[in-house]
Amino acid sequence: MKANAISQSLECPQIFDTEFARKLIVHLGCDATHEDDWCWADLRKLPDFDRLLPLMMDYFEHATTGNPSEAAYLLHRDCGAPLEWAQRVIENATTGDPSWAAYQLHIECYAPLDWAQRVVENDTTGSPSMIAYLLHGNCGVPLDWAQRVIENDTASAPSWVAYWLHRDCGASLEWAQRVVKNATTGDPSWFAYLLHENWGAPLEWAKRVKTRSRNEN
Repeated sequence: MKANAISQSLECPQIFDTEFARKLIVHLGCDATHEDDWCWADLRKLPDFDRLLPLMMDYFEHATTGNPSEAAYLLHRDCGAPLEWAQRVIENATTGDPSWAAYQLHIECYAPLDWAQRVVENDTTGSPSMIAYLLHGNCGVPLDWAQRVIENDTASAPSWVAYWLHRDCGASLEWAQRVVKNATTGDPSWFAYLLHENWGAPLEWAKRVKTRSRNEN
């Protein structure tokens, strides 16, 4: 059975563990015998690793569930899968957290920064706001770029990150209030309270955010 067919019968998970690794290796027709403290790097110890690696790459490239982006990052970092392949899997992912994988691939494996930014901009399933914050704080990406990603984020917790971007990075209070007011995911009422309590956002504004959040829930 080809790996892209296997992806239909063995779902890619969100969290990778020894049990899944063994199932996948067996499904790919290889020997899954390995120590109980298995990790990604231990795949190299398998006697048929050279045959297994391209099969695993094909499996994760065609996976439509779970978090194939993380697997792509780890297969490159620990197992020698090509960087270009890992980038392709991450940028094409429609599930999981491609933003986090792109950040890790840039930080640890020297994938281009502009490529990581594009992944974060297009991410609709992962944590684009948090990674925009990290790319600004740790990698020198412009503040206005991070703000734009956070404003457009409907996948994760833009209110939380807007609060921290104001607190730590000099984003304006008015901008943070706007993000919190417009947020449809996360916990905007809590961060409205924090912006009022710690940074002087108007009490009436915080009350309106809380009322709206309660009505939406």
